[in-house]
Amino acid sequence: MVVRPAVRTVVFIASLVFISVGDWTLHARPQEPHQITITATKYQFEPARIEVKSGEPVVITLVSEDGKHGFACKGLNLHNDPYKEGHPGKVTFTAGAPGTYEFKCDHLCGTGHHRMKGEIVVLP
Repeated sequence: MVVRPAVRTVVFIASLVFISVGDWTLHARPQEPHQITITATKYQFEPARIEVKSGEPVVITLVSEDGKHGFACKGLNLHNDPYKEGHPGKVTFTAGAPGTYEFKCDHLCGTGHHRMKGEIVVLP
């Protein structure tokens, strides 16, 4: 049986395309989340400003050094139940539209509670 040169060329090109796509698929991995730790103390967050990239998966670990605190960011629809010393909280999300979003302590933690604010900056 004689195989025509045109058929060999088509088979060769199809093989290259298949191998290239298969190789790319094997190496495509989900993006690792950006890990951030925010520490709450009376009456502040540290850091009070965090920057993430739009489309980036993010995990924020919330650590308290002095009692119960909360975390809420209405603009990004984020909320965590109160967390306390020795029992950190976690918030997981994928950063959306670029902008600056305020977060705050949403658990009354004392007279300076209203000062516990920060911002998440989502970069393009």
